[in-house]
Amino acid sequence: MESGNFFGEMAAFTGDPRSATATAVEDTSLLYFDEQTALELLRTSPVFGLGIIQTLCDRVRDNNAQITEMRK
Repeated sequence: MESGNFFGEMAAFTGDPRSATATAVEDTSLLYFDEQTALELLRTSPVFGLGIIQTLCDRVRDNNAQITEMRK
């Protein structure tokens, strides 16, 4: 992942256990927040919410393109 990216959002927004584990290969700073904090950020920061939505839409589009390419 690149600087500024996020992961683990499904667990943060649903409270479900994470479905994967990440390992840093270099010194890394992380920001962690739980479901309650994620929901509060959505309520109070439209910019945060729009950023999450845009990133998730980008990921779905990229995954769809990869699936389409695999089917060729």
